[in-house]
Amino acid sequence: TVDDRVFSIKLYPVKNLHENSISTIHIMNDITENKRTEDTIKHQLERLNALRKIDMAINASMDLRATLEVVLDQIISILRVDAADMLLYNKVSQRLEYGAGRGFRGKDAEKASLRIAEGYAGKVALEGRSSCLPSLKDIDPEFVRQSLIRNEEFVSYCCVPMISKGDVLGVIDIFQRSPLDAAPEFIEIAEAMALQAAIAIDNARLFNNIHRSNIELSLAYETTIEGWSSALDLRDK
Repeated sequence: TVDDRVFSIKLYPVKNLHENSISTIHIMNDITENKRTEDTIKHQLERLNALRKIDMAINASMDLRATLEVVLDQIISILRVDAADMLLYNKVSQRLEYGAGRGFRGKDAEKASLRIAEGYAGKVALEGRSSCLPSLKDIDPEFVRQSLIRNEEFVSYCCVPMISKGDVLGVIDIFQRSPLDAAPEFIEIAEAMALQAAIAIDNARLFNNIHRSNIELSLAYETTIEGWSSALDLRDK
């Protein structure tokens, strides 16, 4: 490569019969655009494959934590970042609480518990819009989890909301220990995976609600039968 250009070079040997020597002919072609197209297609295929794996995880299991870990694995792999976690919104406490994480050296990430609008993650949850900090060198005081930044030596940070049916179900934190180029494509991929995670959370909660309703219905049915039995017994007496 020369100045970000990519070339293909072919060498052809040429034998000089008179001088009994061999020289070479060099043919150079600029294949920069072909290479860029190839890389773009490769990245798109990787992205589609990652989304497919997440879909398979969602359809194969109602274990929410296992599904979220698959999502985080794909985020780290496709976006080529060092660590990521998910903070899930608890409607009862109205706080963002740690749900799952990948790539962390310690346990600081698991201590997360933020109010809506608190810190960058809380603002992303409140506004429903992604936010990135290319540099955490000075550790902005608004980033409330400063011990996490110091202990993990993170340099860059991005946060994307997980939204399903208009409701924010949590956020995905993305961390890097080197400068991060959060280009539009980077944010687009992160948001696509956040959407998949939101679908997984929504499905799991729906399943749990149905399961709980079935249990309550079963208990109500048994209570009704017992009541009828007692009433009939009293009538007989």
